[in-house]
Amino acid sequence: MRDKIVKLTRNAENVTKDYVTISSIVITFVAGMVFSGSVLSNIDKVSIYRLTFVMLMIALFLFNLLSVLIGFIRKISQYGIDVSGESSVKNKDMTVIENINIAIIFMIIIDIVLWCIYWARFG
Repeated sequence: MRDKIVKLTRNAENVTKDYVTISSIVITFVAGMVFSGSVLSNIDKVSIYRLTFVMLMIALFLFNLLSVLIGFIRKISQYGIDVSGESSVKNKDMTVIENINIAIIFMIIIDIVLWCIYWARFG
């Protein structure tokens, strides 16, 4: 009887962790959409270069926010923790995150260069 109570308590704790995980991801997406909507509400008043720059900055912000959130949730919920392979999983995740960040920053730099060329010719 006592073992069943302990098992049910552990299951209840895991369900609570899952609810926290789901709700935090939903809150992050909603906050990102509200932020994007407020920034992009005046889409018709800006140049394509400024619009691209803002969209890439929003993408960078939301991607990093989600990756930090998922890492935090992984620590809280104890998913994927294996003493022998924890560092390899972290390193693999970090290289993917770093590669995506580098790609977005590279696109931002290209956009700024094209924006400067445009203003040098037509500005």
